[in-house]
Amino acid sequence: MQILIAADKNIEELDASIAELTKKSESYQDDAKVKADQTLDSLRNQRARVRDDLDELKKMSLEGWGETRPALDHALDELQRAYETAKSAFD
Repeated sequence: MQILIAADKNIEELDASIAELTKKSESYQDDAKVKADQTLDSLRNQRARVRDDLDELKKMSLEGWGETRPALDHALDELQRAYETAKSAFD
């Protein structure tokens, strides 16, 4: 399904973006480093939940997919917003 391919691509792009923030945070020190690490951990946990949800959706029938797609769309939107919030904290 196209939506699954798009969701996978979206997660891969976010993985790369999270990696960039991680690299950027390596130069932080003290409280800034602690806050950055906490933010990144939260973002990675949220990303892992979305990936798990996506993997479960891949196993579902088409009937189940129709009911669950809005939840996936919402989870991806929330993950994107969490990334944007984290990114703004790093700037």
